[in-house]
Amino acid sequence: IRRVVATYGRAIETKDLALFRSIKPNLSADEERRLQLGFRAVSSQRVSLTITTIDLRGDSASVVVQRRDVLDVGGRSQTVDARQQLTMSRARNGWVIVEIR
Repeated sequence: IRRVVATYGRAIETKDLALFRSIKPNLSADEERRLQLGFRAVSSQRVSLTITTIDLRGDSASVVVQRRDVLDVGGRSQTVDARQQLTMSRARNGWVIVEIR
């Protein structure tokens, strides 16, 4: 689960859609479009994710993360703090993200 959360942050920072899809294989066309728009809107993005809770229930998990993004938009730096809930499911090769709220 911690590895998936770290990969989630790395996929955003590197603007790597394939890496993002590797941890969220059910990525919808709408989600993909929003990600691509977000990637294009920023010159660079640093993401810090701190896991606050992990609630394991068999083959599913609910993970709450505190997220801090430092964005470079048009030469200006912006910091955005948010709380996200990641719903995960155990897959054949480990955990994957099913939903991001």
